[in-house]
Amino acid sequence: MTDAMKARLLDLKARQDAGERMPCPCCGRNTMNYPVHRNALSRAADIMICSDCGLREAVAAFAGRASPIEEWAAMKNI
Repeated sequence: MTDAMKARLLDLKARQDAGERMPCPCCGRNTMNYPVHRNALSRAADIMICSDCGLREAVAAFAGRASPIEEWAAMKNI
């Protein structure tokens, strides 16, 4: 993970902690529940993602496949 990605994750985490509504950092869709704690905690980073993405991460982890954070919508164009 690059320094730019780490900085982006810290920014997203701070915005979520502040209660800002935003699209899911993983898929980019407007599927995040409010308040943010009603979503799924990512297995790849200390950040909340939508329930659908959380389920996909859990299934991938069970199958032994990592969910690469580089493919997240929030990491595009860094």
